[in-house]
Amino acid sequence: MNFAKTYLGLSVMAENNWMSARKLDDIEMMFKKTTRPKLEIDEYPTIERIGCVLDSSPQGRNAMRIATALTKRLDTTLQIIVSEDFYEPLEVLVDAAQKELTELETLAQDHVKETGIKAKVDQVIGEKLKITLEMFQQEATSEETLGGKLIHKIRESEAQIMVIGVPLFKEKGTSELGKEYVHESLGRYTLMLLRERSIPANFLLVSGKTGEITDKVLAFVSVEQQPASIVALYRRALSFTTEKTEFKIVGIVGDKVIETVARLDLPEEDPDATPDLEAVATKLKSHMEDTLDSITLKKEIDDVIILGSPTSEVNTGTISEIVRIYLDNFKPGIVFVRSVPELADNLDPFAETITRQVLSSGVPVLVLWD
Repeated sequence: MNFAKTYLGLSVMAENNWMSARKLDDIEMMFKKTTRPKLEIDEYPTIERIGCVLDSSPQGRNAMRIATALTKRLDTTLQIIVSEDFYEPLEVLVDAAQKELTELETLAQDHVKETGIKAKVDQVIGEKLKITLEMFQQEATSEETLGGKLIHKIRESEAQIMVIGVPLFKEKGTSELGKEYVHESLGRYTLMLLRERSIPANFLLVSGKTGEITDKVLAFVSVEQQPASIVALYRRALSFTTEKTEFKIVGIVGDKVIETVARLDLPEEDPDATPDLEAVATKLKSHMEDTLDSITLKKEIDDVIILGSPTSEVNTGTISEIVRIYLDNFKPGIVFVRSVPELADNLDPFAETITRQVLSSGVPVLVLWD
């Protein structure tokens, strides 16, 4: 099979198969780079500053607890940002006050009209309420909103890891095939912060179900990710390890990818040919195993990471089933996933699927943005 040709075809079909669009020469270079010397990890970033956002929700309290545990474990510093979104309840209160004042004024005007008397109707309210009503009628710039101020404060903190609570709202939707489904939404503020490219920090997402963090790190990568992207995830995951940490990186070759590659590999002169899914799955799996095996650590890093010297495995099948198996069997304390989005403001489907599933199971997820 011509992998470069196959992956080019996949990138053309990106909208249906969540593959990033790449040029042919970029794809050819991707496979040329899969050699041991070029994928050697000689250092990884140490974590010196951790941040977290604390609000009144169970997720926010969990974020502070997890951030504290990591601060102790990695012997670093923590900055806690205390914040709460009061806008919606205040808006309801202000709207109710405005409505009641308007109704009273209308009542007075109707009374004057009905009785035929000469009268003047004046509205008198306290200065604080007047200022509040005027403030809510004003348009705020993006920098003045809570989201804008959070972005500024997180940037200012220079935290390398920012721990935030994720509400996991239930959302209903309809698939492309018309089938209804329910999934866990990551929440408005979570997505806003993840999409903010000016924040250099990686976000560690924590749900309300998160318990104690075990000393096990698990990372998921996809077959269509470039080796350099996988190495970047590898390096960040190593910064969470200690001499007692077990670290496993799992490569996933999804069924959709296998089917797409198999169909693209069919001869053009025989459109009715049956795709050889098993052969394609074997080849893709073998290729990914070679990629992961090519990532090596210098001896001084291996000496530090004793029990946790990284191990890797590659599996084929559905993403959700592979993730479920490793969550049940490996029981990770933290899961890493890298997002390589097709659009600038979205998590890619691979990362989003894993993030929702892992958070729902109670395990925190660190999302590395491409």
